[in-house]
Amino acid sequence: MATELGVVTTEIGAILLHADYGMLSRIELVFDSKLAPKSLPPFTTQIQEYLEGCRKTFDFPLYLPYAGFKKKVLLYVKEIPFGRVVTYGEVAKAAGSPGAARAVGQIMKRNPLPIVIPCHRVVSARGIGGFSAGLEWKRFLLELEGVSFDAI
Repeated sequence: MATELGVVTTEIGAILLHADYGMLSRIELVFDSKLAPKSLPPFTTQIQEYLEGCRKTFDFPLYLPYAGFKKKVLLYVKEIPFGRVVTYGEVAKAAGSPGAARAVGQIMKRNPLPIVIPCHRVVSARGIGGFSAGLEWKRFLLELEGVSFDAI
């Protein structure tokens, strides 16, 4: 089965959803506002509901072919509640490697499923931290969830 593509548009760009074998396999956050929406249920439906503030969790299947520390990190981050932030160090500790905050940052940088595995909710102990799609996307997503930047 070929990869299927869905597109959800936002005020700052588009969210490209890739699905393989009925599972969400990759999300790309891009600044291209010329892309037209393309439905790929249930993925596009749930992402749109999240953007509208009607959904705080996702219940579709994910393709996560990882093991060990990387998988522990991704599964922990997947459970960070809507509107909450944690530090890279807190994620490292929860995944069983308290000194591995930088490794967590590298895993977040390569997160194949931003939004659904909400790496935008992981911040530096000294501030907002980075984001693979750029800080404009991270701020957009955190603002959508009501996170105050004064608290970060």
